Amino acid sequence: MKSCFILIVSILLQNQSFALEMSAPSSEDCSPVNLTAKKQIYNGIPTYDQGGGQICFAYTAAQLIEGQRVQQGHKYKKSESINPLSLALSLAIAAGAKDLQQGGVACEAVEHARKNLICPSTKSFSSPDEIERLIIDFKNCKNSSSKKSCEAKLEKLKLNKDVLLQDNPLLYVREIENSRCSEKDKIKLDIPSCINENDESKSSNYYRKKVDTVFNSESPRPVEIGFSMNLLSYTGNENKKYIIERTVEPDGNFFSLKYKPHSSILLGRKMGKNGQCQYLLRNTQGSEFCPMGIVERLGWECDTKSGGIWINQKELFESTFQVSNIEEDKKVGTLVNEFININKPENSIKCQQ
Repeated sequence: MKSCFILIVSILLQNQSFALEMSAPSSEDCSPVNLTAKKQIYNGIPTYDQGGGQICFAYTAAQLIEGQRVQQGHKYKKSESINPLSLALSLAIAAGAKDLQQGGVACEAVEHARKNLICPSTKSFSSPDEIERLIIDFKNCKNSSSKKSCEAKLEKLKLNKDVLLQDNPLLYVREIENSRCSEKDKIKLDIPSCINENDESKSSNYYRKKVDTVFNSESPRPVEIGFSMNLLSYTGNENKKYIIERTVEPDGNFFSLKYKPHSSILLGRKMGKNGQCQYLLRNTQGSEFCPMGIVERLGWECDTKSGGIWINQKELFESTFQVSNIEEDKKVGTLVNEFININKPENSIKCQQ
C-alpha cells in the first residue's frame, strides 16, 4: 500500500508540474499586447514629435511618465502633461551642460522628473528651435552694445538681470521659462522609480526577454529601448548597419557615430501578417513617420491608429542595446485589471525565430 501511495503522489506531482509548466508564459510568447487599444493606458496619449535636436530621450521619458500617471488614475491632458523640453532643460542644467545637444538616457530623465518640479507642456517651450533662438539671444546679449536692451527685457519680465553676468546660456533660457511657468504651475510626480539596463554586449534575445517580462506582468507597461537608428534609415537598414556587434565599445563617440543611438518606446506585441512576432515601436518623430521602403520589404506594418510601427522581433532586437521601464506600482489595484483584460487571450502564439 505504501509503494502504491508513493506512486500516486508521484504521478499527481508530475501532473501538477506539467500543468504549471503549461500555464507559465513561454520565453518565446507572442501573445497580443497593445497599450494603445481601447481602455489601454496609451489610448489617449498622442505620439510625440521631437522635431530637431538630440533630446529623443526626454521625449521618450515624458511618454513613459504620462503612461504611468494614467495607469495610476490620472486622465491625460496636454495642459497637465510633462513638457519634454522643460525636462531636458532642467536635466541639462543639473548636469552643468551649456546646451541641449549632449544626448541623454531616458531613465535618468524619469528619475530627474521624480525629484524635481517640471513645467507642463502648455507653460514652457513648444520646440527646440525656440530654445536655440534664446541661446543665440543670450550670446548677443553678452555684447556690450546689446546688453542694456537685454537687461531691459529681463526687467520687464521681472527676471534676474544677473543671469547675464554668467556664461551658461541655459540659465538665461530658464529665466525666460520662469516668466511663463511659476512654481505653482510645475508638476510634482508620485510614480515608482525607473530601472535601466544598458550593455551592448548583452544578446538580442536577452533584451527581448526583458521586454516580454514587462508585457507579461500583471500590469503591462511600456518599455523604452535604446536602439540603432540605422534600423529606420534606408541605407542603414539595407546594409544591416543596425546590428549591434555585442562587444563592449569603450569609445562612446565611436559607438554613436557607428550606430546612431536613438530612444523610443515599445507599446505592443503581436503575430504579424508575415508570420513573425512583431513589436509596436512608437517613435518620437510624429505619428506620420513611416519608412515605407523598409516596411514593405521586411513585412513590417505602419499603424497610423496607434501612431507606431510593428517591427519584426528579429531586426528590432538585433538593433537594441538598452531597455528601461518604470517599476510596477504595487498600489495600483482594480484599475490595472481593466487595462490588462484585453492582453490575456486564451491561447498564446509562439514566435518564429
